[in-house]
Formats: sequence, structure tokens, C-alpha cells
Amino acid sequence: MDRELQLRELLAQPQHLPTIPALAQNLIDSFAREDASLVSIGRLIATDPGLSARLLRFANSAYFRSTRAIGSVDDALKFLGLRMTRNLVIGSGLAAACKPVTGLDSRQFWRYSFATACVARWLAGRAQQDGELAFMVGLLHGIGQFAMRSSMPQHMKRIDESAHPLQAQRALVERETLGFDHAEVGEQLARQWRFPEDIARGVGNTPRPLAAQPPSTVAAVVHLAAWRARVEVLGATGEELPASYPSAVAASLAVDKAWVRDLAAMGEMPDGGDAMPAIAELTAGFDEMIVGDRAAHG
Repeated sequence: MDRELQLRELLAQPQHLPTIPALAQNLIDSFAREDASLVSIGRLIATDPGLSARLLRFANSAYFRSTRAIGSVDDALKFLGLRMTRNLVIGSGLAAACKPVTGLDSRQFWRYSFATACVARWLAGRAQQDGELAFMVGLLHGIGQFAMRSSMPQHMKRIDESAHPLQAQRALVERETLGFDHAEVGEQLARQWRFPEDIARGVGNTPRPLAAQPPSTVAAVVHLAAWRARVEVLGATGEELPASYPSAVAASLAVDKAWVRDLAAMGEMPDGGDAMPAIAELTAGFDEMIVGDRAAHG
């Protein structure tokens, strides 16, 4: 069957697709509105007391080392800024929308996805790229797996025998088996949800950023961030670490290996340099804000 037809048929089955909460959809739509402001976003967030409470806890988390307590949602919005706030709330909505599916550990998936988002945000700053764009693409880059597992569970079960859902070669095995991969599904989902085109394209190009036409720098940032998140979540060690490092992608961003503490510890590079903080430090507070208890089971 033609791959484009297969993709269309998969995406034409709403019962198998995540349903975005209305609040998150309103915030996605605000990307296209010139009048979007902290005030308008604050009004939307105020309709959800649980979300408001999580946002306050996040603004007061150790991640920011704030010298004063943030006591209201309005103060939290001013402190975090429009783009970060919007990304966090959309991320929380996406996690809520993606119900557990067979073969995918939801807690592990969201831990990986949002470690990728946080690392991508950090890396983007070092590569002089847009950190909030990288964060959102990082958060979305694997989301197509939910739709695929819901609509074609037997195909995905067979693919699981060859590649773990979070392994780097996963997209390649999917393409060889099905003719398309979860990143392409995620790209089309992002368009259906009315995300801006640079986010949708970034998601679709993440597995093969150097083959993208035109080039997608944000996909390269997220590809590199996903490698580091994978090391953390799947526990790659020893010779696997330097062997799996996507050197060509890193070179395209002019990012030196010194950012990876693990490689420095193995003698792959000198100590020092602009090393990234530990992932636990980089993601402090983000996990509760985005995932909370939603992915405790799966």
C-alpha cells in the first residue's frame, strides 16, 4: 500500500488519536494570534485550579533559585514568560491526552520525552537557536507512537521485537516495516492540532535531521538531545556511549563534545568545558508540571 495512503488512513481514525484538552488546544491556537498575551493566557489557566497549582509549584521550584516566593498565577506567568508558560501547559495537556497503550511504558516515555525537551532547550542556547521551539519539538518528537500503537498494535508488537520504543534505530525499523515512522505520524498530528509549521517539520525531521530539505536546525538539536536523554533513561554505558554519539549531527551545530559529562568521565575528552548540568538538575520541577501522576501506569 502507498505510504501516503497508509498515513492518511491512520490519521483518519479519530478513535485512535490523542484528543487534546480544550485548554491546550486554545494555547496551541494562540501561536497564530498576534494578540496573545500573558493576560489572555492567564485567564485560560485560571479556569483549571489543578494546573494553576502546578504552575505555582513549578515557578517556586529549585530549578529557578528564585530569591522571592511566587504567590499568584499572574506572578508566575510574569516570572516564567509567555512562551515557557504556554509550552508547559501544552505539554501537560499532551501528557493527559495520551492514554496508556500496549507495549509502551508511559512513565518511561514521558521521562525520556521531557528530558529530551529540557536538554534540547539547553543545547539550543549553546547553538544560538530558539530554546522554546526546541523544547516543544523535543516534547512532541515521539508522540506518534501513541497513535500507531492504538491503530496498529500487531505491527508495533512485531517492531518491538527488533527495536525498543526509545532506541535510536526505532524510526528506521518502522520505515523498513511500514514505509513510514512515528516521527512522520507525529508531524501530521502536530499539523492536525494546528501547531506552527516549524514545530511540525521539526518533529518529522528529528530522526534524520541532516537529510531534511530544507535543513531543520531544530531537528538536529532535538536529535542530539534525544541521544542524551536516551543515555539517561535506557542506561547506555561503556563502549556504547561514544559509539552511539551522533557526531555528524553535533558537528552540524558546531557543538563540542565537552557538553557531555559522561564522555569526559570516560576519557573521551578533557575535563572542564561548557558541560551540561546533570539531567536531574536540568529537569527539576518540569516533570511534575508536565506529567504529574498521569503516566504512573502504562
